[in-house]
Amino acid sequence: MKLAFAAITVFLSVNAHAALSGYYDSAKKIEAVMSNSTVANSLRQAAIKKIEVNGLNVTIETESCTRAVTLIAIPPQGLGATQYEVESLTMNQCN
Repeated sequence: MKLAFAAITVFLSVNAHAALSGYYDSAKKIEAVMSNSTVANSLRQAAIKKIEVNGLNVTIETESCTRAVTLIAIPPQGLGATQYEVESLTMNQCN
């Protein structure tokens, strides 16, 4: 009985640690956007002025461009972190 209790306790603690902090999850979203070459080229490789994350929507601003990026969440197979990929990119005009 003690072994079963210990196994359940370990299983529950592993699952609890699998949840990511809001900071880390936001960083994963920003990483998905910033590592996308289509996004970088649409911003003309300019320096980033502002990044705003709101759920699966990320807005990126440079001095002359603003882009809205929509992400898709890819859940892990088993334990692990959710991964994100760019689903769509709004191509508004740059100054």
